[in-house]
Amino acid sequence: MSTILFLLSGVGDAFVWGTSLDDEIRAGVGFQSYIVGVGRSYSTSTDGHILVWDYEGNLVGAYATGIAGTDEFYGAWGEGDSLTAIGFLNDMGNSDALLMKTDPELNNPAFLAIRGPRAEYLMAASGPYLVGYTDSWGSGQNDVLLLRFEGNSLIWALALGGQGFDCGEDVVVVGDDAVVVGYTESYGFSGQAFVMRVGPDGSLRWFRTFGGSGYDMALRVCVNRDTIIVAGKDGSQGGGVLLFALDTLGTLLWARLMRATGYEYPMDIGIDNTGIYISGRHTNGGPGFLLKTLPDGSLAWSKYVGGNASDGLGSLILGSGQTIALGYTSSFGFGRRDFLFVSVDPTGYNCVARDAGFTSVPITLPDEARSPNITSAEPQLSALENSVFPPTLSYQVWCEGVDVEESPSAVPGKPGIYDCAGRRLASPPGKSGVYFILGQDGKPRMLLK
Repeated sequence: MSTILFLLSGVGDAFVWGTSLDDEIRAGVGFQSYIVGVGRSYSTSTDGHILVWDYEGNLVGAYATGIAGTDEFYGAWGEGDSLTAIGFLNDMGNSDALLMKTDPELNNPAFLAIRGPRAEYLMAASGPYLVGYTDSWGSGQNDVLLLRFEGNSLIWALALGGQGFDCGEDVVVVGDDAVVVGYTESYGFSGQAFVMRVGPDGSLRWFRTFGGSGYDMALRVCVNRDTIIVAGKDGSQGGGVLLFALDTLGTLLWARLMRATGYEYPMDIGIDNTGIYISGRHTNGGPGFLLKTLPDGSLAWSKYVGGNASDGLGSLILGSGQTIALGYTSSFGFGRRDFLFVSVDPTGYNCVARDAGFTSVPITLPDEARSPNITSAEPQLSALENSVFPPTLSYQVWCEGVDVEESPSAVPGKPGIYDCAGRRLASPPGKSGVYFILGQDGKPRMLLK
């Protein structure tokens, strides 16, 4: 029953867009009327893609960048009617950092290339700050690249790190400062998570590493009042999601390891007044995951969303009455990987979701203050031709359900009303949609619309 597809909409749905090859949303922003997701597609062309939805999951606009060569988006940030998307492009040999500024409806987007003598990538944006990594400046193989912009003007750019590979993965504004997370091979063991705080003038407030003898990474960060919450990948204590909290001075408050199989990789983090939300994928394939913890990191619920191939939930938008996750799916759709829009209710319910069985246990997380090398970077800014075009995307919606009483696998052939994922409903559906009645002989007798 789980492969039956119906065209519906509302909380609890999963929507797919794509073509024949690889399509992926990597970051998203929620505006008042629109949700914007950015990523890349190898289907229509090797271009960055921007998709715009309303909060019911209807696609109201799709755009490809059309810059010469290959370009992709990794991060996005929005405030008011301003959208910033960042990533990289490769049109002149080395990879250059890419910056796009526009509004949620992509009116007159402006593109900038941020170039150095070798390669630069941008991974995340928040307020005036952009973060990624650089091979053009710094002390080692790659250094963290942190830039501060005002409008389209670069105020300063820094390379921070040591002799090894150092990468900035995410950034959030605290006061006027930038809090940056990532991972470093320059300090500690084979790889350590780091968190640092940098002032608006580019001065380093503090830099701390976290982790054990394995390869640990800090990948996403958010702030709740005076608490910095970090999600990363554990490599020292059995694998899974590394979740820890700091105060604004960098002091570790608590740490937890969250896992189901040990192959979990977090792709986004969000917070509201009820708890912390983490979305992600498995490094060995399988469904995407979405979980919620209480403010202290103890588990509230965990869900798998998707099929048995390779699915990922890459970006979270927390709204009133629903949580929206953007990402990709290989289990459903049209090609090897397709754009994915998933809506779940406050309990994590989605018609293609199932309990994930995560655990959340307190752990001891070694940490140490560090003093990275800091080098001023002087990138060249180049305006790029404003060229976007509408790609052709196919469209599919998985299903929509209501409260579930039990799975038919627990009571085979039990008569009743079922949603399109094949789960028995506790009562007749309260929303319009397509459902089916299972008869006494175990066969669907009719559809409800």
